[in-house]
Formats: sequence, C-alpha cells, structure tokens
Amino acid sequence: SDYAKPDSTFILYAKWTPNPYTVVYDKNKPANATHEVAGTMGSTACIYDQNVTLNTNTYTLEGWTFVGWSRIPDGSAEFTDGQILTKPNFTPEYQGVYTLYAVWRANTYTINYAPNKPSNASHDVTGSTASTTATYDSPVTLATNGFILTGWTFIGWDVSGNATNPLFGNGATLTVSNANFTSVDGGSFTLYAIWRANTYKIVLAPNGGNLKDYAIASGS
Repeated sequence: SDYAKPDSTFILYAKWTPNPYTVVYDKNKPANATHEVAGTMGSTACIYDQNVTLNTNTYTLEGWTFVGWSRIPDGSAEFTDGQILTKPNFTPEYQGVYTLYAVWRANTYTINYAPNKPSNASHDVTGSTASTTATYDSPVTLATNGFILTGWTFIGWDVSGNATNPLFGNGATLTVSNANFTSVDGGSFTLYAIWRANTYKIVLAPNGGNLKDYAIASGS
C-alpha cells in the first residue's frame, strides 16, 4: 500500500470545528429601582463565527423601560431587543458562557396641578401653576403654588380634592417613597390645591350696649 513506500510523504490535514458557546441574559436591576425585576429569560446557543439572534426580552421592571442589552452592567445599550448580530463572537472558549446585561431607563411622567375651587367659595380661582416633569424612583420637587382665591389661603397639595389636611406642602421636595405617583412612561398625575377659608372679626357696637366680637369664616 501507499503507507509502506519508503521515503514517501503523507499529509494530514487539521479539521476545525467552531466552538459552541452560550449567551445568558442578566436582569441587571438598577441600584435605585424600588421594585424587583420580574420574569425569566432563556439562554441563546451560539456557534463561533456564526450570526446570532438575541432573545426577545421578557423581563419587566415597574416604572422602568427596557432599552436594550450591554456587555457590562453599568453600560449603555449596545444591542436592541431580538437583534440579529453578524458573527459577534462573544467568547472564543469552547462551551463558554457570555453574559449580556439588561439596560433600563426610568420612566418620566407629568404632575399637573388642579385649582380645586371649594364648593362654597364665592370667587373663582385665578392664576396658574406650571406642571412638573418627574422621573420614577427619583425625588421630585413640587411646584410653588400660583393659584389665588380671594378670601381663602392655599395650604398645600393632595392626591384628593376633598382633603382638609394636605399631604404635601407648597414647593415640597418628596422622597422616592412619596413621589412615585404613576409608573406609566409619559403618564400624568393630578395634585389638588387645598384651601382654608380666611377668618375675620365683626365687631358689633350696640348703641349704649357692650361691644362683642364675632369670628366669621370666609364663605360663611
């Protein structure tokens, strides 16, 4: 046979097989998120030097929007949801594991302010109060009241128009625990002006009698 010939040369050729590896997906909860990331994600089986289709995100985080995947925990989004990547070659290791991290953006919403005229007020509320843009899971400073009601004093803001002891003061800065009014991105929430009727005195002076004071509330 050819193998028995003296002084012959025989060439063996290396055969190469691309390494398989796995991409896993980390929830990557933001440090200031007050809720836990919900849901689970399966991994993606990959082959070196081949294209990879990333999984569609199934994680959810209340008050936050998923914006993509990053190679590092504190990075910006490098890859979009379900993106097809051209030979990303995340790791050359045989049966290696590579982690992509979810990137989240805190939702923003608008706080509107209602003048909330009391039913027994004889005047209309005038003026205006500009809305406030707020970010979920971040402190927020409420607007300074710009409404005016003759005979009444503004005493604060509340989530209910029927409140008598408002939850929030004028221009108050709210902590996260008090500030997450809505988790909807681009949503809105209304706070109501709370009013207290002014009091004043009527002094009666009967002809030849004794003076007597009467305390009267505005609107009475």
